[in-house]
Parts: sequence; C-alpha cells; structure tokens
Amino acid sequence: KLAAWEVTALNPALKSDQTGVNVAEVVDKVFGNHPYREVYENLLLQMFETFVAKKLCGGFSGSMVIRVQPFEKDGRPGEPCIVKLDRADAIKEEHVNSIQVFEALPDRAARIIGDAAYANSEKETCRDTPHVVTW
Repeated sequence: KLAAWEVTALNPALKSDQTGVNVAEVVDKVFGNHPYREVYENLLLQMFETFVAKKLCGGFSGSMVIRVQPFEKDGRPGEPCIVKLDRADAIKEEHVNSIQVFEALPDRAARIIGDAAYANSEKETCRDTPHVVTW
C-alpha cells in the first residue's frame, strides 16, 4: 500500500480508485509538521487505502484523535471511524479501558474495531513508540 500511495502522492494523475481523493493532501492537512507524521502516515496506510480524515480535539493524554472516512475501491464509502494515535502506554491503557466500558455499556459505548496497531522505531523506547487504536 505504501508504495502505491507514494506513486499516487508524487503523481495524482495516476489515481486508480473511483473516489478522486488525494491521500497525500489529506495526510498533509491532518498531520502537518507533527513530530510523528511519518509513523502516523504509515499506520494509517496499513489500515486504510483511500480515505479522508479530519483532526478532532486531542485526547486527555495529548494524543492525536482523527475521524477517518475510508473508501472502498469502487468509491463507495466504508464505515467511518475514530482513530487515536499516541504513545504505546497511553494506547494500551485506552484499549483496555475501552473494552471494559463497552462490555459494561454495550448499547452506549464506542466499540473498538480490531486490535491496537503498533509502530516500532529504533530511536524510541517501546513506551514512547506511537501506536493507534480505532473505534
């Protein structure tokens, strides 16, 4: 996905989907000069191929919270979701807490979609490595 995205980002005329979404522009708008921009881009591209995203208010831990609207290859919108990007310790705690809240209040609480995704970096300790959880 990353290689295909890089080609599209460098030459938007090569888009092969039906959405007309320029993911490079979406990523630039959402992440700007964020210190973990490259890591967050890679995490999102592992999760979604074509999408639009809007930055929401940050979480209590200082995390980045975005609303993602993914698109299918035929251009149909997929299920929108909220993505939280933060350090490993904050995401692990959020993941566990969210599951517990959903189990206690399934008719009112947000449901976590899948497992948390993790990025690795040689420069950072595991605790400080950016991670992601999706609702």
